[in-house]
Amino acid sequence: MELILLRHAKSSWEEPYQSDWHRGLNSRGVKTLPKVVAQLHQWLSGVDLIVTSDACRAQLTAEAVSEAFPLARYVTLPELYGADSATFEALLKHFWCQGEVQVWVGHNPALELLVQAWLGCSVEKFPTAAMVRVSFDSKGVIQGPVRLWTPKGGECQLA
Repeated sequence: MELILLRHAKSSWEEPYQSDWHRGLNSRGVKTLPKVVAQLHQWLSGVDLIVTSDACRAQLTAEAVSEAFPLARYVTLPELYGADSATFEALLKHFWCQGEVQVWVGHNPALELLVQAWLGCSVEKFPTAAMVRVSFDSKGVIQGPVRLWTPKGGECQLA
């Protein structure tokens, strides 16, 4: 299985009274989405499943991915918003066999902590719109290099 963990694009703070869950994307977040999609196209020829938090900024990020991969099934999981890394991983396992190529859109610190737990080392930074690409064999063991992509830093190998 090919798994992409994508942190939502940069959120807007223009309306300070707005709840965290309702925050959309700021202009930088919107401008970053084509870069995210371009990188996904470099990594993948198709996507089977897109899973996202129900928070507005995650939904907007996932919708950009969905538009780029229109054949992918799209699932919204409210449990991803505010999930810790253990909950995130449990949800991943529930969807494990529901697509050979999956993109999950979520939030920090869960994404960063999950990657750190898998690799056994710290991930220096997991900024907004960053993605980690992980390949797993049929038994759930990481295969090959784990790649990190950030809008500013580009692609690098984590492990």
